[in-house]
Amino acid sequence: MMTRPVMVTFLLSAFVAGCPEQPNEEVRTARDEEVEAAREQREKSAEKTQERAEDRAEDRYEDRKEQADNLPPASQDRADAEARMAQERQIYRSKALERLQKADARIAEARAKAANARSVPLEVRTQIETAAAQREATSRELNQIQTVSPQDWNVTTQRIDKQLDELESLVARALERANAL
Repeated sequence: MMTRPVMVTFLLSAFVAGCPEQPNEEVRTARDEEVEAAREQREKSAEKTQERAEDRAEDRYEDRKEQADNLPPASQDRADAEARMAQERQIYRSKALERLQKADARIAEARAKAANARSVPLEVRTQIETAAAQREATSRELNQIQTVSPQDWNVTTQRIDKQLDELESLVARALERANAL
């Protein structure tokens, strides 16, 4: 006959051995899926916002063209060129903001997955925070886009596009590492 302490130890060890960490893993997986769904929703929202902004830019261009019809021919050409430039700026800004919002969603997903992980290496945290800092720098640059002179437009948009490309690359690496946790 077993003594009481040995029996209790045996039952507890059998219970622990029979209960793998599966419930914890299921919770973690469910949280990760929830985070991914939230990111996808934020990305879809960014796309819709960008589409609406593009439609508004087109409407404004058409309004400006109609107003220019009452001007002398030389002034009409100038007004049309200015309207096209304003439309181009608005469309560029809305597309860049869409990319920025998608990066925001992915950074939030990486942060949430890191928060759900058992342990997060310093390198992963650093990658996430580096991506967030790059996002802020790119946002500041993008906020200045409306005041860029026509002469500096191409150089400025190329610089912002490069920053956005770098940001997306940083975010992809950070998210990849967070997904592996």
